Amino acid sequence: MNRSRPSRRIARRFGFAALALVLFVLGLNVLALAGELVVYGTIYVADRPYGLYEPGLRPRLKPGASLPGLWYSIHVGPMGFRAPNPDLSRTDTTRVWCLGGSTTFDIYAPDDASAWPARLPALLGGALGPVEVVNAGIPGEVLAGNLDSFREWSTKVHPRFVVIYQGPNELRRLAGATPPMGLAGNPWLGALPIMQVLERARPQLSPPEMAFSTRRIAAVELDQLEAQLVRAVDEVQAAGAQPILATHALRAARGEAGEDLRRDIGEAAVLLGLSPSATLAAFEGYNDRIRKVAQERGLPLADVRGAVGPDPANWGDATHFLAPGSALAAAEVARAILSVSLPASAGTSR
Repeated sequence: MNRSRPSRRIARRFGFAALALVLFVLGLNVLALAGELVVYGTIYVADRPYGLYEPGLRPRLKPGASLPGLWYSIHVGPMGFRAPNPDLSRTDTTRVWCLGGSTTFDIYAPDDASAWPARLPALLGGALGPVEVVNAGIPGEVLAGNLDSFREWSTKVHPRFVVIYQGPNELRRLAGATPPMGLAGNPWLGALPIMQVLERARPQLSPPEMAFSTRRIAAVELDQLEAQLVRAVDEVQAAGAQPILATHALRAARGEAGEDLRRDIGEAAVLLGLSPSATLAAFEGYNDRIRKVAQERGLPLADVRGAVGPDPANWGDATHFLAPGSALAAAEVARAILSVSLPASAGTSR
């Protein structure tokens, strides 16, 4: 009796099963790539949209980059900021410079015109005449990098107002947080397109889970952020522009706790690597420092934290707006700008 035949049949079955599994996984990743191209107009590499950033240690957008996705369409102007960029040949406009990270870039805005900074001209134009806005928000950027870009362009743009809407990246830097490993728990497996798609979808599917640090952002660390804010204000004023400080919005309501807080603080806690309660305290402490600097320096304050409430319709995740939230944020920033008593000669860029 030939006993090798059953063994060969079993081996062939395992071989076919392994081949089917490989083809299935390959098919899933091809579908994930195709879906990204349709939705975002590009694919993600190392969890960044391919073609959007310049190479280098500091996050900078690539001038002229175009990601014409079906759901999210992003274009970068010649200055290296999200479109539209101002026409530098014009001298008859009031210009507003909005600095920050992904929450200023407004990553959930489906197109450039829907981002909250791009909404400001329609809200300000009646009082200030023609208005041009620079959306200088760069996902992942911190305030020091924002100011580098401001120095590079301020003498060409001559902004009349500079809105400072920074926060999450500064708190993450203080917390010393590193990006979580993700669903796969393995950098090689996590690099697969299907795993990256699932990782980006996870916050919408369920609140993130992780082993949070027990530490909290200390008062002395918030003192550092306050000093950095003061230096930014000084630099903006030295450039002849009016600083507008803005509290940073958060989906979690003040005083929230328990399961509601874990759900609503979501990605912000993962970003900082802190517990939900420590994350909420860090944001509130930072916003208190913003209010303090605004009061002590006599600066206009856009209380975006107060203006954009916890209504889920306002939020794409814990810190980034959906369209209703973007509209509320823009209206609050416009209110703060219009609260400034402009001298008669300040209606145009210099």
